[in-house]
Amino acid sequence: EKVTSGGGYAGIALDSTHVFWAWSEIGRAAKTGGGDQILATAPSLAWCIAVDEGFAYWTNYIGIVERIPKTGGSPVEIAPSRYWRCLTLDATHVYAVADGLAPGIYRFPKSGGSLEELSGAAGLDIAVDADHLYWTSGSGVWRLAK
Repeated sequence: EKVTSGGGYAGIALDSTHVFWAWSEIGRAAKTGGGDQILATAPSLAWCIAVDEGFAYWTNYIGIVERIPKTGGSPVEIAPSRYWRCLTLDATHVYAVADGLAPGIYRFPKSGGSLEELSGAAGLDIAVDADHLYWTSGSGVWRLAK
């Protein structure tokens, strides 16, 4: 059963009531279906998306991380340009994995701020639990204490 009217999305995230997507737009729809709500257009294709209680966060193809209130508003850039792949969240930080010329695993505050490099390893996707970060690369799945 299709819950959005569009198609061709790259990233997906869930909260308790909505499904969020990323591609040429950042949008959401009720999990039960209904009308789409476009939160922002992505001038450069959005790639990966994560949500918390108040915001949707995404990486895009030109290498920035942005966030927007889940109910709509103006996107705000919260991390400088890297070749960001994907991101994940904990209560206070965004964790993002970069590839390309400046690879690494980075952490920065959800509201934006200085990047803290946690590892110089390149990666593709990333997950976090209470104690560790996990990321994928072309050679396996890796773990690092937070």
